[in-house]
Amino acid sequence: MQIRTLSTMGLLLTAGLAGCGGSTDAPHLSLEPVSGKVTYAGQPVSGLRVLFVPLNKTAGQGAFAVTEDDGSFELEQQSQDPGVPAGQYAVLFSRYVKADGTPVPPGTSPTESNAVEAISPIWNDPGQAGPHNTVTVPEGGKSFEFSIP
Repeated sequence: MQIRTLSTMGLLLTAGLAGCGGSTDAPHLSLEPVSGKVTYAGQPVSGLRVLFVPLNKTAGQGAFAVTEDDGSFELEQQSQDPGVPAGQYAVLFSRYVKADGTPVPPGTSPTESNAVEAISPIWNDPGQAGPHNTVTVPEGGKSFEFSIP
């Protein structure tokens, strides 16, 4: 597991998940259901933040989820509406842990607990998006599986 300090992407994910700012999701956009499962080092991972960031001319602001114990997730908008508009997305992942590798306690910010990012930048840096984490959401939605080594 590669561990690094708080990154700009991590701060973006944390702010997005906290729901900072007002929602500007366009109410007229058709949202397609998106779900999936994430494994990390071959095992389902819970508490992993999943962020779909629109690419190119994809409408909307993207969406996020946090994985369940079995690694499953369902995307929702900041407004808590499920899904995203059809289009192309970079899928970014983030999981902060304390220096000893244990999870950050609920209700505690990663900064307060001196947490570090446990996911490699190739999976959470938008500048490193590529075939491994770029997907196309079709009309009607889709379920995706991701395997993070």
